[in-house]
Amino acid sequence: MNILRLLSALVVGALLLIFSYLFHDGIRVSEQVKIPGLARILNPAQGLWQNSERTVSKTLDLPGLKDEVRIYYDERLVPHIFASNDEDALFAQGYVVASQRLWQMEFMSRLAAGRLSEVFGKATMNRDLLMRKYGLEYSAKKTVKGWSEYGPEADKISRFNAGINHFIQEMDLAKDLALEYKLANYTPRRWRDIDGALLSKYMSFTLARGNRDIFETNSRILLGEELYAELYLTRNEKQVPVIREDVSEEYAAERVKPEDVDYLDQPLEGLDYKNFEFIEGAGSNNWAISGSKSSTAAPILANDPHLQLSLPSIWYEMHIVTPESNSYGVTIPGVPGIIIGFNNHISYGSTNVGHDVLDHYTIDWIDEEKGTYRVDGQEKQAEIIPQVIEIKNNPDIKFDLKVTEFGPVIFESPVESTPDLAMQWIIHEPPIGPEMTAFFQAMKCKDYDCYKKATGHFHSPAQNFIYADVKGNIGLRINGVLPVKYQGEGKTVKKGTSSQNRWSEFLPRAANPQTYNPELGFVSSANQITTGPDYPHPYNGGFEDYRGRRINELLESKEKFTVEDMKNFQQDIVSLKASDLLPTLLQITQSATEEEKEILDILSAWDYSYDQSKTAPVHFDGWLKTIETMCWDEVRKDSIITSRPEVWRMIELAIGQPDHRVFDILDTEKKENFTDLANLALKQYVLELDKDEDYRWGKQMPARINHLLNIPAYSKQNLELDGCGEVLNAVKNGHGPSWRMVVSMEEEVKAWGVYPGGQSGNPFSPHYDDLIKTWSNGDYYELLSTGNEETIQAKSKITQTMKPTNE
Repeated sequence: MNILRLLSALVVGALLLIFSYLFHDGIRVSEQVKIPGLARILNPAQGLWQNSERTVSKTLDLPGLKDEVRIYYDERLVPHIFASNDEDALFAQGYVVASQRLWQMEFMSRLAAGRLSEVFGKATMNRDLLMRKYGLEYSAKKTVKGWSEYGPEADKISRFNAGINHFIQEMDLAKDLALEYKLANYTPRRWRDIDGALLSKYMSFTLARGNRDIFETNSRILLGEELYAELYLTRNEKQVPVIREDVSEEYAAERVKPEDVDYLDQPLEGLDYKNFEFIEGAGSNNWAISGSKSSTAAPILANDPHLQLSLPSIWYEMHIVTPESNSYGVTIPGVPGIIIGFNNHISYGSTNVGHDVLDHYTIDWIDEEKGTYRVDGQEKQAEIIPQVIEIKNNPDIKFDLKVTEFGPVIFESPVESTPDLAMQWIIHEPPIGPEMTAFFQAMKCKDYDCYKKATGHFHSPAQNFIYADVKGNIGLRINGVLPVKYQGEGKTVKKGTSSQNRWSEFLPRAANPQTYNPELGFVSSANQITTGPDYPHPYNGGFEDYRGRRINELLESKEKFTVEDMKNFQQDIVSLKASDLLPTLLQITQSATEEEKEILDILSAWDYSYDQSKTAPVHFDGWLKTIETMCWDEVRKDSIITSRPEVWRMIELAIGQPDHRVFDILDTEKKENFTDLANLALKQYVLELDKDEDYRWGKQMPARINHLLNIPAYSKQNLELDGCGEVLNAVKNGHGPSWRMVVSMEEEVKAWGVYPGGQSGNPFSPHYDDLIKTWSNGDYYELLSTGNEETIQAKSKITQTMKPTNE
């Protein structure tokens, strides 16, 4: 495998050379283009053959340490850090993470800032432009400025960054420089506070950017207000909310819909679809059962965040021991502390909330230069922030980021009938506290009050923070900044002619939905709707409609559960979407051909499981997609982007109102109902099948874990796995369970975990992707989390000692 990766790297380097040498905005050039890294790749002293595994036992004399730090790497290259104080632990954490994942850290920071093209050239130009328009760097600068108000906590960040920068300063560019630096011919830069802030902003970009207001504005115009209101619902009545027994504090704030919030009467045309695409596939599951439902009489917590799967992996597993805490879990490289994990007293995790916290507003420009706009009948000047995107070996791109009182202008329309749009997005709001150390403080907590306080400054993306402890307590709080909205606010684009149209008040954290030791005996979340209809503060968003129901169904299925049950639930592949709809389809469908009968027979025998070896999931999905395409012809129009109503709503109508007008095909004289549509869709689907094709689910929908630069030899592709986006084992579109963890909160805490990757970011290391097979097979590692240093030392393969020096 290493030979294959070496050859691939040489090929990639050659291609970079060819493209840079021959093409410059489509024009042939020569002398002015530098060869990108080829000399470094082939150099025997600094080339690719130097990139073998370099984590070795050693002693380091380091300035700034208060005391000695010992780091033990086990057989999976998980570091176990033993430090006598927080400052040294943070320094060591920064150093260790940088030694394994520095290139990944810098890549993600550059990605968020819109600065990839500085090192990768034209290939990343459009991505950089998008990130600049979303204003992540603009937001990160404001956040870092806010952090300066929290001196002691800022000092902790400084120690973490110092560890990273010491590794950068002392690294051997021949042996320690990551392959990707050599391929693109650049070297690391110093790690700054803003780099850590950018990582946080990018998580919000991934998890708190979802909105449908542009799509639904167009759908409302095409359908009319009455039909739009009937079809585009936020609440699925079959879903079980995250919070079933709410103990949040009352808060009297109520936002009244302003009188002058007019709906747009012309569709929004000419939009770049990719700029506004709703991100699906990113989600998560978590749950915790109380001791009363546990076979061990102790709570059990399970968490599996579903994120984009990549190599190097999004998570880095580690163990940090100080006199205050024995903490184990995973972090995002570049973020201090343990984000999801446990200690001797508590365990904790998170899933995404999914509230819509990004709203769009039209801008009423006054001048042709688009620097002055009208709000409340008054002229206002937009803040103009010049942007320069440096593109390696190519001319820079320059434009102005225009910031209105609503937020940055995300879209300047090329169509006269479509106004420019600004966005109000939660990430552009100032920090509410020292969020940068939230997870480092949380990992040291011993009870729920401490955990809530430590994470109370967490800003965004809003998460379902779950909790369990050795005293038998369980809890779940929606954690993050949530705006006070009126009913339906943000479902469609608002006019930016009045300052009252923007939200300006936020719920105090105590008023966020939350539950603690509910009578149910468990808490759970899977990105479904947060609360029941009686919660007093309106919200909307993108909510999952099946996994939450399935978790509740499983956790109510018997009296007691084991750790193995929790693991099995994380691997569950039963689709409630299929069980909701398929019986009706089979009842109303008549097969006219042998081919149709064969498909119906397969589906009739199906148990609704998305097993990679079965063909039924492929046929169900294919049939359903054909039905959806036929059904929603009302919201199809060239040049206008729209969104379909959610699939659960169509299923609900198909079963309860099969003669509803949405099932009528507009291009036919006949008035069709759902039975007609289902039969027509089956015929069309079967006609398009290839009898020689392999229709097993794993073959048709293979999973992938791509390298961040999409280099095939450093990726894992065509993985035939169980699962889909609507089942608990939610593998979909390159997303999936990025860290599976189960923790039994017994007197001596026990835990199991696995993630799809490896500890090292080096493709030539045996620990680059060595965990993927275990993860794919649904197996777990028992986590070596004891705070006994002798035990850890006895099981370690590599030892590194950091000693303080006065130099």
